Amino acid sequence: MTVRKMRDKQKVVFTVLTFALVFIEIQAINSAGKELRDNFDASLKRLNENLYNITGADSFPYIVPQPSIGDNIPLVIWNAGDYPLTGVTVTIMDRGSFTKGTGEFGAADIDVGVLPPHGHRSLKQFIRPKLDETEEDTYIIGISAQNGIVDEVLKFRRGKNGIPWAYMYTADKRPNRFGPQTPSKPPNTNIQSTSSGVWSDDPEFDRRKQNGNITLLSDDLVNASC
Repeated sequence: MTVRKMRDKQKVVFTVLTFALVFIEIQAINSAGKELRDNFDASLKRLNENLYNITGADSFPYIVPQPSIGDNIPLVIWNAGDYPLTGVTVTIMDRGSFTKGTGEFGAADIDVGVLPPHGHRSLKQFIRPKLDETEEDTYIIGISAQNGIVDEVLKFRRGKNGIPWAYMYTADKRPNRFGPQTPSKPPNTNIQSTSSGVWSDDPEFDRRKQNGNITLLSDDLVNASC
C-alpha cells in the first residue's frame, strides 16, 4: 500500500512538473516570437526609412520669390518634406518662350543639386518681370527631382502700397504613371499641390496665412511681398 501511494504521489508530481515545463516552454516560445516580430518590424522600419531617403518619398519642391533688388527678383527653392531631394533641376520659361515657339526645349536647366529635408537653396538666376497688356507677367517653372516633376505657374504684377512687385503661384506634382511608384507617406505629409491663392500684397493673403487657410509649405517663407 505504501509503495502504491508513493507511486500515485509521483504521478501527481510528474504531471504537475510536466504541465509546468509545458507552460514555461509556451511562454518562452511566445516571448521569442514577440522578439522576432519586434526585430522584424524594426528592420522593416529601417528599410523603409532608407528607401524614403533614396527615393525622396513625397517630398515636394517649390519656388517662392524673395524681396526684389530693383526690378530683379531673387528666387528660393524649398523642400517641403521629411526626406532629401537629389538631382534637383529647375527650368524657367517666360511668356516669350511660348510666343517664340521655343517652349521648354529652349529653356536652360538650372542645376540645384541636393535639397535637404525642410531646407532651401537660393537660385543664382533672377527674374525680371516684363508686363504685358494685362499688366501681368507669367512664368512656367518645371522642377525635377528623383521622385517626380513639379509644375509651377508664377505670376507677377506691380505691387500696391509701395510694394514693388506682388506675386501669385500654384505648384502641382505630376502623377507618376510610369516606372516604380514612390513609397507613399501618411496622408498628412502626402503633399501633391500648393497655391498662394491670392496676390501676395492682398490683405487676404496674411489673413489666410494666420488662419491656416492658405497653403504655404514652410513657416520660414518670407512675408508675402517682394
